[in-house]
Amino acid sequence: MPRRRRAVITGGARGIGFGIATAMLDAGYEVTVTGFSEEEVAAVPERTYLSVSRLDVTQAKSVTELVERFDELDVLVNCAGIIFRDGTEYDIDIFQRVIDVNLTGTMRMCVASRAQSWRPHVERSSTLPRCFHFLVVRWYRPTPRRKAASCNSRSRWPLRGRRKASGSTPLLLVGL
Repeated sequence: MPRRRRAVITGGARGIGFGIATAMLDAGYEVTVTGFSEEEVAAVPERTYLSVSRLDVTQAKSVTELVERFDELDVLVNCAGIIFRDGTEYDIDIFQRVIDVNLTGTMRMCVASRAQSWRPHVERSSTLPRCFHFLVVRWYRPTPRRKAASCNSRSRWPLRGRRKASGSTPLLLVGL
């Protein structure tokens, strides 16, 4: 029996990450999701071929310990992220934390998992390692009456003249 493909989803213990994990399980992957806190890890429902681990993407040791558990890794999806609002996002220390989790944490995971993801793909084909960072993009298009409308939040009508294109908000995976 062939080996199941393996995926790690940072921030996959809940939200969009868990939705991606569910889809990958349904597609036949063996999936490891991560959560930042013990509470997040404990809240993940049990499912066949699903494992969960605690991970802090800001700590190199935590990242290395997770990645070293795998001989081969087919897919890495970086969903770990934080956001602050209500004016706290303008504090430089909080901004630095956001950058460390959302940007540096993503790079830390990609670099650490590079050896596990390159080896099998270089031997089998020219396909490079599959390392993704998720972006949620809302697509809007102008209505026939208005060719352009401001999306500036300070504008009097931020989205007036625009409507959602179709379907639900798409998920854009960007390969690194």
